[in-house]
Amino acid sequence: MSSKDKAGFSKTQLQRFCPKCEEEKTLPESLEETVKVIRNNGLTKEQTVSDELYQKRLKACTECPFLSGKILCTMCGCYVAVRALYSDNECPSPKKDRWINL
Repeated sequence: MSSKDKAGFSKTQLQRFCPKCEEEKTLPESLEETVKVIRNNGLTKEQTVSDELYQKRLKACTECPFLSGKILCTMCGCYVAVRALYSDNECPSPKKDRWINL
């Protein structure tokens, strides 16, 4: 039996950093760890959102019909935990940007 991260996904399920990438990439043990690596990889505060805004973005994603498996945005194919981190990213929902006015 494989170990799972807090969201309930095994490392095997998280073998690709981006579902659209053709190149296989291995993630750290969990998406939370991936977010920590990204935050600590020399990004400035201007490049990432605050912890408070990050949590609000993630909450908005959990209420979205385009969220698949609590982890992937089916509109763009990204891991929402990573997309929500970057300050210049917008919600890709075609109906409305769920991150506006958060």
